[in-house]
Amino acid sequence: MDASTFGGRIRGGARRIPALRVVAAILALLPAVFILLGAERASAGPITQAAWARLLVDAMGLSEAVDPSGQDDAALMEFLSGTPAPAIRVWAASAKPFPAEAQSVPADGGDGKAGVRAGNETASGRYLVRIPQPGIYALRFTGAGELQRWRMDENEVRLGRPSGTMESLGAEKEKGDLLGYFLLSAGDHEVTVEIPLGGALGRFELLRQPFPHVLPPGGWHPGEALTFGVKAVTMVQAMQLEHELPDISKWRVQREGERYDADPLPGQQTNEGTRDKPSEGALVKGAGSGSRMLYRVEVPQPGTYTLLARVTGAGGGRLLLNDSVERAWRAPDPSDRLVWNDLATLPLGGGAQGLDVRLDAGAGLDVLRLIYRDPSPEASLMLLEDLGFHESDPEAVVSMAAAMDNTENARFQERVNTLVAGFYTQPGAGIGPGSGPFPGTSPGLVYPTAPETSISP
Repeated sequence: MDASTFGGRIRGGARRIPALRVVAAILALLPAVFILLGAERASAGPITQAAWARLLVDAMGLSEAVDPSGQDDAALMEFLSGTPAPAIRVWAASAKPFPAEAQSVPADGGDGKAGVRAGNETASGRYLVRIPQPGIYALRFTGAGELQRWRMDENEVRLGRPSGTMESLGAEKEKGDLLGYFLLSAGDHEVTVEIPLGGALGRFELLRQPFPHVLPPGGWHPGEALTFGVKAVTMVQAMQLEHELPDISKWRVQREGERYDADPLPGQQTNEGTRDKPSEGALVKGAGSGSRMLYRVEVPQPGTYTLLARVTGAGGGRLLLNDSVERAWRAPDPSDRLVWNDLATLPLGGGAQGLDVRLDAGAGLDVLRLIYRDPSPEASLMLLEDLGFHESDPEAVVSMAAAMDNTENARFQERVNTLVAGFYTQPGAGIGPGSGPFPGTSPGLVYPTAPETSISP
């Protein structure tokens, strides 16, 4: 073999070696290419309702708290549904161990129900409470005396001032005071409370709130493909924009303030300044140190309603709906104005609803109104289109990519995160139709305060 031949083979070999490396590199990249193509096909494919529920809870920033395992789709959908649940009631004397230097105070009805009264030093109670369903819970308590220090698990300390007396400590019908809201996963939670000397605690209750109440028509069906109609309804619910849906007037319910069913703390009826629609020409005002009126209102159709109160006067008031949802309003400025306050938009079952209204001295209540909101997917689709979202036919199937575009939308994320944070991270913060938490909420404000709204009679 001559040198030229040998040299030619070397050169030919040198040319072939890079080619082989290129082929090997391409073969090595093929799995990644297939993965990318599969991901692209997956994003273009339909998304299930279970996957959509996870995207919504992720957008709220609550997945880790609601579903610590990251695999419990049922917990996510249960949380989103926000369905009412029986109150979890705990009597103070059930603390383990029983607080030192404290006395047991029997409650109405016996059956071992009892409160706790602190002696000559602070009494501390510890309670283990089992939560059956994840959700946002209101904590209410009955007691007497000075400020009490409360803590849920490792959360920040919250201060609560009881408004009761020693005589009312064990009263079964006493609703007590609202401490605040807590996001709780299913399972055991520790509640601790410090009762100052001379103070007392009767009981506390945890009431699941109808928030976020994201529930498709007919309920969640985890394995079904998500349609644009279901997506639209649940997006509007998650953004708390149902108050912007059309009003179906035939199911509107209204009650005059002076037409209460009972008045445990009587108010004053007056005809001043209410002879314009929709009033019948009278209202009720808080008297003395305040008044309390009870109303029983029949709702003919289950669905989502906006609760409005038309108020006036020099004082504020608050309303407790069905013993669980509490809202408040401030005195109008100037005080002789008649203004509508948008208290809440929330789901109600058909039938009787209980409204417990408390008026400060000088506060006036003219009208209570419940407005039924259009539940149809078409109404929600139109609302989202008006907000700049790109929608489709209600029965069309949503792809994963389209769903993620919605939950990653800056406006959607800002709205949802602000609402959630405003509801449960501040004592007394709440959800309303504005762009975020109610104005003026602070640790010193016990009740969520409703903004004034403009609404036609």
